[in-house]
Amino acid sequence: MAEEEKEQVEGIKEKPIAELKQSQIYRLDELDSYKKLRHKRKQKAIMRMVVCALVIFLMPFFILSLVVITNPREGHNFFGYTVYVVTSESMKGVFDKNDCIVIKKVSSAKELKVGDDISFIRASDGQIVTHRIIATDTNEYGETVYVTKGVHNTAADPNAVLYSDVIGKRVAVMSALGHVIMFFRTPAGIVVFLAILVGLIFVFTVLYRRSNDIRAVGVS
Repeated sequence: MAEEEKEQVEGIKEKPIAELKQSQIYRLDELDSYKKLRHKRKQKAIMRMVVCALVIFLMPFFILSLVVITNPREGHNFFGYTVYVVTSESMKGVFDKNDCIVIKKVSSAKELKVGDDISFIRASDGQIVTHRIIATDTNEYGETVYVTKGVHNTAADPNAVLYSDVIGKRVAVMSALGHVIMFFRTPAGIVVFLAILVGLIFVFTVLYRRSNDIRAVGVS
């Protein structure tokens, strides 16, 4: 039956407009309208998928950003990578105060060597410090320990670092991100952050409603 209708439509198209009956002209208009409708529905479906994908990607990003902004001095672990905002100038020249550094977790002591910048828990006060390994040694128990130093400091750290106290080694410095995080902690930064979040939610809502609006797929 579908083949017969197709042949009939093709036959209608081949005839000059002057020879077509009014009912046949209506049939061609309906076919053209149907094609336009399908095309618009396809466009709206694509728009809906894009909006959903952006929401899925951006909302977790904003949530994670909010966590880091709320407490930037603490490390936040994301899939084996920890983000810190630097609080001192002991590594000035490598990274500066308020820079953001990314620390990768190490699975064995073999991954650490002289020259690596490592984050570790300082035994004397439990603070997290990121300094450079300048030498390795062995303690009285036969364990490998690391002698560390801030490159801007004049002397090495007083206590060697055990592997068990190592959080990981630095793999990246994102200066801009660190300063952005610190800006968002100011009153003006909080207002800007909330404005961006509200603006994105508004835009996504409008786009999603348009993609689902039955009027948007009608034929003018």
